[in-house]
Amino acid sequence: MSAVPPGWYPDPAGVPGQRWWDGVRWSEARAAAAPVRPPEPPRAPDGTSPHTVWIWLIVAGYGLQALLTVPFLVQFGHVYPSFVGSILGEAVRAPRGTMGPEIAGEVLRMTGGVLATVFVVVAVGWLLVAAGIVFAWLDWRELGRRGVVRPFHWAYAFFALVGGGALVYVIGRSVIVRRRTGSGWAPMWAMIAIMAAVFVGGLIWSVLLLGSVFESISTSMHSFESIASAALSVR
Repeated sequence: MSAVPPGWYPDPAGVPGQRWWDGVRWSEARAAAAPVRPPEPPRAPDGTSPHTVWIWLIVAGYGLQALLTVPFLVQFGHVYPSFVGSILGEAVRAPRGTMGPEIAGEVLRMTGGVLATVFVVVAVGWLLVAAGIVFAWLDWRELGRRGVVRPFHWAYAFFALVGGGALVYVIGRSVIVRRRTGSGWAPMWAMIAIMAAVFVGGLIWSVLLLGSVFESISTSMHSFESIASAALSVR
């Protein structure tokens, strides 16, 4: 008597699928092969923390990059409306054919500080990008030491060089450590919150800047009308 209990088993004929063994002999009943379950992702040891100091330094660096733009935006928001008003004022007051030197001087005077600020912001921004790549490597190494199998590779942090920012690494890393440890979303949500704040702040700044520009244009046009009225009254 066979010791093999009845059930579905691989077809002994070697064809794909399964065949029913009734406990004594093979029947003619056949079925498709059972789907192969994917292997369970390797789990980190119980109690493993997915949070390292390096991932939070990456998030902080991203936030600092956003804050670095504030001095530039404030300075630009102050200078640009004044610049527009000054150029229009020169166009109204200057005799015909003499606007070139005045406008060139006004451009250099009012944009020099903005360009210097841009240079500093860009230079510090690149330093923060480089630091973020180093922090990603340190974070990846630390996760491996804690028993997280195949953590999200640190080289994805290089996407920061092509405009991806640190978000690519942080999102991928959060997904993997969530599977390995059961937690780890906090850095990703912190990054998304920073991005949302930057987006909303940018919209508000744009609206305020446009309002200042329109106000400068309106003031300049009012000056032009006053000068034109005075000229007509003299005639």
